[in-house]
Amino acid sequence: MTAVAARPSVTRQLNEAEQALVDQFAALAPAPMRQVQELRETSLARFASNGLAHRRIEAWHYTDLRSAQSHTFAPAQRPNAQSLDQIKSRLAALASNPLASNPLASNPFGSLRLVVVDGFFSPELSAQTLPSGVTLTTLSQALTQGHPRLAHILSGSALGESDTMLNLNAALCADGVILEVAAGAQIEPALELIFVTSDAAPKSVQTRSAVFVGQGAKIRLFEHHLSEGQVQSQRNQAVLLDLASAAHVEHVLMCAQGHAQSNDVMSVLANLHEGSELSMLGLMQGAGLRRRQTFVRLNGAHARFHARGVVLLNRKDHCDATFVVEHVAPDCESREFFNWIVDEEATGVFQGKVSVARAAQKTDGRMKSRGILLGETAAMFNKPELEIFADDVACGHGATCGELDADQLFYAQARGIPLPEAEAMLLAGFAGEIFDELSDETLREVLMDDVRAWLAQRGQG
Repeated sequence: MTAVAARPSVTRQLNEAEQALVDQFAALAPAPMRQVQELRETSLARFASNGLAHRRIEAWHYTDLRSAQSHTFAPAQRPNAQSLDQIKSRLAALASNPLASNPLASNPFGSLRLVVVDGFFSPELSAQTLPSGVTLTTLSQALTQGHPRLAHILSGSALGESDTMLNLNAALCADGVILEVAAGAQIEPALELIFVTSDAAPKSVQTRSAVFVGQGAKIRLFEHHLSEGQVQSQRNQAVLLDLASAAHVEHVLMCAQGHAQSNDVMSVLANLHEGSELSMLGLMQGAGLRRRQTFVRLNGAHARFHARGVVLLNRKDHCDATFVVEHVAPDCESREFFNWIVDEEATGVFQGKVSVARAAQKTDGRMKSRGILLGETAAMFNKPELEIFADDVACGHGATCGELDADQLFYAQARGIPLPEAEAMLLAGFAGEIFDELSDETLREVLMDDVRAWLAQRGQG
């Protein structure tokens, strides 16, 4: 019998950008909890085996981060008082600009703000008091002093555990906020997480936050991402949402347009228990390369997850909205509906995977992506996917891509409306369909103002 030689192991060579990220971990202080330190080391090893996300990873086939990031910036430092004062002054000046898409310039929501600057929580820019039933801890405190939920936060309940950028985030995250909402609490006003990247210098940002919502509790959560100035950044940020049974969270995302050469990866990990509801609404604008990936697990019966969004892209922006929704319990419902407006040489990517376990009978899951391409060089990739092991389900998906309706444009022009205004009217209506279901008129107007501002700037270009 002929012996078969053992296959030699193959170790992938890290490139310059990836090796710099691995070296950043070596400079971190060890976590005081052994379990946490081992978890971070394991996450780093997983990242090192795959490196930066690239097109050979199926889930990243349309978004090649490795090619876009040839080098890694130095890790961001905690902003000093001078930097914070500059941000305050800059934001005050923006308040007088009616086209400024900047949530810090004014606060139409009357929300309680928690601000993270360059990856570090800023108490100076944040609300000084929180309502009864809400407690706040920073991730940096948890990493140095310990926290009972820290291992859970870093592991993300195994959601997205194979994603190389989430593994990198778990290994390198330095700060963020941990919010815990007591059972039965009905929190008003909204809680607002604002992630700001300053223009002090090019930087690499790794931050992770978590929101734990107790049984039967209800909150509104606004999440904003914006960049000040015109400085490149490489951001890898994650937010964990954990909803106990019968909890209800209304989540609103707003991403302002950013630097054309920046890379921005935003991850959401959502764990839904019995009877809980998570409703997500988003408005994203381009920022070089941007990916918003959402991993959802419906763990308990009668849980509901709804996500709706509008994405506005121009220049050479690349924006990827990816959803991975796991139905593991019966009688659950999920929805993902997105409208895209893609101009110039921009590229949009929508990926939606709905997985239905054998035990998840009577699942109701639907997803739809609709795109309008405004130029011959604009591109849109849609990849819906269903993986169903149960036999009593109602699941479906759809995707469309096209141009503005020529008949509608002609109809508007025949009534004396110039072509640019006619296009803007139709595009605003297309985007507004996503926001029509909002009962909050102030929020709907804020979102539509941002859409109209983007369309106006497009018209000036």
